[in-house]
Amino acid sequence: MTLQTRIMQKNGEQVLVTSQAKYLSLLARGWTVVTDLPEAQPIQEVRAGQGGVTLPTTDAAREQYVPARLADEELRAASVAAARDVTAGHLAQRYKSKRYYYVSSPGTSTTGSQNNQQMKAIPWFVAAEIVVDRLFVEVATAGQAGSLVRLGVYKDDGGGEPGELLVDAGTVDAATAGQKEITLASPVTLPPGFYWAAAGITGGATTVPILRGLNAALTVHPGSATLPGASGSYAAVIGNLATDGTFPLSWATTGSPSGNGPRIGFRVG
Repeated sequence: MTLQTRIMQKNGEQVLVTSQAKYLSLLARGWTVVTDLPEAQPIQEVRAGQGGVTLPTTDAAREQYVPARLADEELRAASVAAARDVTAGHLAQRYKSKRYYYVSSPGTSTTGSQNNQQMKAIPWFVAAEIVVDRLFVEVATAGQAGSLVRLGVYKDDGGGEPGELLVDAGTVDAATAGQKEITLASPVTLPPGFYWAAAGITGGATTVPILRGLNAALTVHPGSATLPGASGSYAAVIGNLATDGTFPLSWATTGSPSGNGPRIGFRVG
């Protein structure tokens, strides 16, 4: 028996609906129908966080979430892409020009710490291609006169750690507290994928500035080479700045995990 399948959306989120009761429920809550999909085979509805659903990990497996006979192949491909966004563990983030966003999470911790000449990088999943023209970070506690925070972006190495340096945005003053932003000399285009946002501290040998920290429980887990303890929860990986205070061109060593990381944000150009 075939089922009438619909793609519905609200606030940028899309979902496949195969139940008439579910369709009526979503319709009453302001969801709209993107399209009706004809001759759909029985399929499961997929939404991030839905209990008991085994989410597919390949495009071939995701095909089961799309009707087997769909004349519009472009719509079919878009449907599979939407399934990829959800089953990757992320609701597909939508971005608007001239708006500020956090790299990973707005969760905060005021206990984060970072040494002088040390850099920390936090994982950053970019769900849709964006142009970034600014990076920002908050200095929660001011450092000594002359202390600076350097911001940048690393590519992922393909194995879940920072790889090649993509953007060295420069430095902001860390001798005073508050939100600090850097306007990139040239806006950078980031295709969808994983990146690492990094912050390094220099000039704080005596009094190191404290950056607003990221709540580790709300981030993508960077992983650890050793068995985590009972309270093990990692938000970032740790590295060292070059002797001149700049970012190294590549994350040369395996990053040690850190229980806290800087809460870094960006603006869409």
